[in-house]
Amino acid sequence: MNIFLSYRRDDSAGHAGRLTDVLEAALGDDAVFQDVEAIAPGTDFVDAIDKAIGRCQAVLVLIGPDWIGARDAKGNRRLDSDTDFVRLEIVRALERGIRVVPVLVGGAKMPSQVELPPPLRPLARLQAFEISDGRWAYDTGQLVTALGGRRAAPVSRRRVLQIAGVVVAVDAIALGTWLLLRDPPEVGGRWNRTSGSYWIVTQKGSDLAIEETHHDSREVWKRGKGRFEPPAIHYELQYVFENGAAEKGRLELSDDRKVLRGEAEQVPSGSRAVVTLTR
Repeated sequence: MNIFLSYRRDDSAGHAGRLTDVLEAALGDDAVFQDVEAIAPGTDFVDAIDKAIGRCQAVLVLIGPDWIGARDAKGNRRLDSDTDFVRLEIVRALERGIRVVPVLVGGAKMPSQVELPPPLRPLARLQAFEISDGRWAYDTGQLVTALGGRRAAPVSRRRVLQIAGVVVAVDAIALGTWLLLRDPPEVGGRWNRTSGSYWIVTQKGSDLAIEETHHDSREVWKRGKGRFEPPAIHYELQYVFENGAAEKGRLELSDDRKVLRGEAEQVPSGSRAVVTLTR
């Protein structure tokens, strides 16, 4: 079975990556198509979505806490746009009669019909499948079984040991994530930015206060807040000398906790750039 995974990067990219690993382990290395956003420049993205969905027997729609209200650089809700990738994926699957399964992650609730634009309202009538971080191994196993339409066939003792090893590894990851959320690592202090400035971060639990200062002038030119949700920092900084201008982004902390790297968006221009900070 081939699976199309529909998701938003800024809403459920981490869950999408983990779920892809689970599905490919159960269904095969090439069983999941999950990255329409990687379509090459110049490609007709509507045609690319059609072809990808046409090769799949099911479409999993990952719905995280920010899925329904995600907005573009102009403040418009993405789902209301005819050119939104996620909207196009779901509409094409519904039109073609392909099995669509809403998958709730991160504690998200299933949106109601009135919250959805008219072409997506049939989605609200579909039975949703909830995956909890605390029951990740069990819930994803149930999802795999549901997609196959039957329980897994009996396996050899060797296969049982292999599966047990995967479950233990997944549970260890879940435990590590829980420990990080309970007692997040320290990200406060000074972070040097490759653009020629530096951050001073004050951390209180998961909440961050951030000031960005020019190396040369020593003036604070951006100021704002962030939130640390291991391993990522979500932040928004307002420009001190430009009314209405801001930078918002998501940076991931490296395993050695010495580098923050990710992507930021400039408001209101909508331009994006890679951001790297080091201790």
